[in-house]
Amino acid sequence: MADAVQVAIDHFNAGRAEQAELVLRRALAGTPRDAELNGVLAGMLSSMGRHDQAGFFFQRALAGRPNEPSLRVNYGNMLLALGQAGEAKKQFEAAIALRPGESAPYTGLASALHRLMDAEGAIVAARRAVELDPLDNAAGTNLAAALNSVGNATEGLAIMRELLRRPEPTSALISSYLMTLHYSPSMTPAAIAAEHRRWGAVLSGRAARSTTRLIERDGADRPLRVGFLSADLKAHVVASFIEPLWRERHRSRVAYVGYQTGRADERTKQLRAMADGWVAAHDMSNDELLGRIRADRIDVLVDLSGHTEGCRPAVLAARAAPVQVTYLGYPNTTGVVNVDYRLVDALSDPVGADELATEELVRLPRCAWCMQVPDAGAPAAERMADAAGVVLGCFNAAPKINDELLRDWAAILRAVPGSRLVLKNRALAAGSVRARTAAVLEEAGVGPERVELRGWTPAGVHHLTAYQEIDIALDSYPYHGTTTTCEALWMGVPVVTRAGGSHVSRVGVSLLDAVGLGDLVAGTAADLEGIVRRLAGRVESLRAERGELRRRFEASAVCDGAGMARAFEEQLRALWLRPARVADARQGARA
Repeated sequence: MADAVQVAIDHFNAGRAEQAELVLRRALAGTPRDAELNGVLAGMLSSMGRHDQAGFFFQRALAGRPNEPSLRVNYGNMLLALGQAGEAKKQFEAAIALRPGESAPYTGLASALHRLMDAEGAIVAARRAVELDPLDNAAGTNLAAALNSVGNATEGLAIMRELLRRPEPTSALISSYLMTLHYSPSMTPAAIAAEHRRWGAVLSGRAARSTTRLIERDGADRPLRVGFLSADLKAHVVASFIEPLWRERHRSRVAYVGYQTGRADERTKQLRAMADGWVAAHDMSNDELLGRIRADRIDVLVDLSGHTEGCRPAVLAARAAPVQVTYLGYPNTTGVVNVDYRLVDALSDPVGADELATEELVRLPRCAWCMQVPDAGAPAAERMADAAGVVLGCFNAAPKINDELLRDWAAILRAVPGSRLVLKNRALAAGSVRARTAAVLEEAGVGPERVELRGWTPAGVHHLTAYQEIDIALDSYPYHGTTTTCEALWMGVPVVTRAGGSHVSRVGVSLLDAVGLGDLVAGTAADLEGIVRRLAGRVESLRAERGELRRRFEASAVCDGAGMARAFEEQLRALWLRPARVADARQGARA
């Protein structure tokens, strides 16, 4: 059996996966219960993305060697790839019990706990993995991700910068680092843009690039074939903003194809039914996905991921489609060569923002966001009528809530007598996160009796009904909310925001302007306090006007799916019809 295993490994390492599999399957025909053969074949199948088949062989291998820690770690990693974090956790815990002095089981456990929303547990496991093996890059990456998830971007970024100094940092680490930069209030827009240019060039350099825009002019009036590249075509906020574009499109003018690089769920099935074509690309390599997009003859590829989880910068850098656009899912430039355009609007990215992007900024003639509103009951103004004191609230994710922002909010609470603050996000389910948040506010002069810290509740109606207790919603800064802002307005709660110098801190500006609430945009922290004090002075009328705010939001561009679909289609066709030499010259200069 040892000879068969070595022959198979040699084939696999030489890129001959089919021959490797054939050797192992032939050997297993004679000894189907051999644990080593089953384990090696399971690992190979899993690495090829054939996880369902791999699971069968992992289980047979474990039946023969239940006390083999590495086998349980490999099986756990495969279960994670399938999205089965709970089952993966059991395998990693079993491996730790068998051999507690190894780093790999703790690294896997940290990943599983992170996906199970146990931030505290993930941090403990990742720290232990790093202690056992300081050179384990995966352990360091997991620790940084867990720290960022609870709002500790400072330590998370420090760890990432150390990892990036090591040879050949992974693409996932680079993208995670670029994403995390937006949560730090100490990073200027120019500094963040510079890092995107620097690391975007590294990612681009790893791809076999083509700067040629091969555009077929066979009938400019034919339906434009548009691909949407994203890991978030599922139960994710991106889906809420994509649905109106797909549902209201003119099928005679555009054909939409989804390339789903993440795991599918029930929401995926709904989106797939709306599309003209669909490719489940989660288990495809970059080369396979690149070939598929080209074979599908996509005219315009719309990237919805940027540097978020599941992104594929190598596919974009290799020029999968003649025209490539980034939109919606990421609050900044990609820095990736061959991404031609970035769709924004004049308020999210005003004149001067072009210097911060490697793509050409294309400003839509309207608000750049259009949301499929959630299914929720009417705002409950009558329930608020007898409420005492002004209640301020923010339901944005923990990474967006930094200590500087908490101190600004504490100043507002001190300036508005009797006011209270309600914060709600997933990370606040952790005792350590609640304690740290409360400590920052108390040091700033706001006692715990004026603060309520809540963990997350299920999406949909249960989550949205919490807005019935909020009078004024506070936007996060420097990283604005998008879905949270829309949800608050939909529930009749006015949102106040502070405008910054780049897209990430100007989304709220565009959304509020679209609803006719531009007077709720502040330029400084002091201005923000003034706006809240003004609104607090008329809290009774705010409560009575909840239904009216819902109607204003519903009548705004943010809910105008047909209008957004038309503007989007027209803009994509205009970009496709632009002379190829314009984009080629620009890309060549930046390559």
